[in-house]
Amino acid sequence: MQNEREIVARAARGDADAFRRLVADHQRLVAHVVFRMVPDPGDREDLCQDVFIRVYQKLRTFRFESKLSTWIVRVAYRVYLNHLAKKRMETTMDLAER
Repeated sequence: MQNEREIVARAARGDADAFRRLVADHQRLVAHVVFRMVPDPGDREDLCQDVFIRVYQKLRTFRFESKLSTWIVRVAYRVYLNHLAKKRMETTMDLAER
């Protein structure tokens, strides 16, 4: 069994199997976090996908200064905050058009 550092290193180098493993190991955690914050089922699925896209994009910056799961939760929270900001902008724009 590979340790987390090896999986992260391989996934950061573009190894699709390693990234699939990382997603499989953390998808329940991400779903739990996102589902608690986002009421709309469609938005939930999109945000979960967005979280793992962001994780993939930023994986090279992860330095194991915290647990990987903690870092992924922080990524999920930031994706959620960006989602809220976008929703507020859309609502504000909708109101401005009236």
